[in-house]
Amino acid sequence: MRKDDMPDGNPLAAKTAALSDLFRMLAWQFAYPSEQQARACTSLEYLGACRELVREAGIEGASLEGSFARFETAARLEADRRASLLRVEHTRLFITPPPLVRRDGAWWVKRNRTLASKKMGERCAVEQMYREQGLANRPGATDPPDHLVSELDFASFVASKEAGSWEEDDAAGARAWRQLREDFLKHHVEELALGVASEVVRASDNPFLRCYAALLRAVVVSAGEEPL
Repeated sequence: MRKDDMPDGNPLAAKTAALSDLFRMLAWQFAYPSEQQARACTSLEYLGACRELVREAGIEGASLEGSFARFETAARLEADRRASLLRVEHTRLFITPPPLVRRDGAWWVKRNRTLASKKMGERCAVEQMYREQGLANRPGATDPPDHLVSELDFASFVASKEAGSWEEDDAAGARAWRQLREDFLKHHVEELALGVASEVVRASDNPFLRCYAALLRAVVVSAGEEPL
C-alpha cells in the first residue's frame, strides 16, 4: 500500500507504507537489473523518489546526503552509460565467481540466530517464516530464500501489512506485524544487510551501488530501532 493511495489518516500508516516502499526499492537495487531498469534506477527521478521516501519514513537523512550527492553527479551521465556502469559493476561484485560480495544470509548471520536457524540452518529457517505467512519464492526464481533480495521483499510485505492495519485503526494487528518485522530484521536481515553494505563500500567506487549500500544500512538500522 502506497502513501498516495491512502486518505489522510493515521500517520503511522503513511510512515510504514513508505518504509515498505523503501524495502521494495532496495530489493530492486540489489537484484541484477535489465537495461531498462538500470536506466531507471540511476536517474535523477529515481534519486528524488528515494529522498522523498526517506523523509516520509522518518529516517535520518543527513548521513545519506554525501551518497545522494555523488549519485546525483553520476545521474547526469547519458542514460545508456549509467546503465552500463551499474550492470557491469553489479556483475563484478555479485555474479562473477567467486563473488566479491555474498548476498546469502547463511554466509553472514552468526549472531542472534533463532533456534530454527541453529537446528535447520539459516536458509531453512527463513523459508519457514515465509511459509508461515503463506509465501514462497516467485515461480522461476533462482535465488535462495535467505538471499538479500528475497528477505527485502519479505520485509516490504510485512511492513505493508503493518501499514494496512494502522490505516484500519487495528492497533493490535499493526503491533503484531511490527513485532514480526522487527524480529525478522534482528534475527535474519540485519547482519546480512550490514555485511553486504560494508563490503560494497569496501570493494566498489560505483556511486550508484555505494548509494544503495548507504540507503540499505540506513533503512535497516532505522526500521529495527522503532519503538512499539
